Amino acid sequence: MPHKPPIFGQRQRQARAKAAAKHTDDHRGSVTERGYGHKWRVGLCEQTLREEPWCRLCLAAGRLEPSVVADHIKPKSQGGANDRSNTQGLCWSCHQKKRGVESHVLF
Repeated sequence: MPHKPPIFGQRQRQARAKAAAKHTDDHRGSVTERGYGHKWRVGLCEQTLREEPWCRLCLAAGRLEPSVVADHIKPKSQGGANDRSNTQGLCWSCHQKKRGVESHVLF
């Protein structure tokens, strides 16, 4: 019975990605250490998504995408506050693009 040939380099790419993710986690600390523990998840995060069911950036561009991420407008790593006035609902795509710009990574 025929089988799918191996993709050369796939394991190496996966290993590098895993190592890079671990380095990032070690560098940034745990989710709770960064201030995204239980209080964030069941409090401010849920409140933001409930109050903003549609992605704020997509709405501004005339598109209608559901919010799935409660995003800090000014990142906590740059001194942003952990309160409602500094959060917005974003779709996954807009959140990833915003994170890329904030971390100086080009998509």
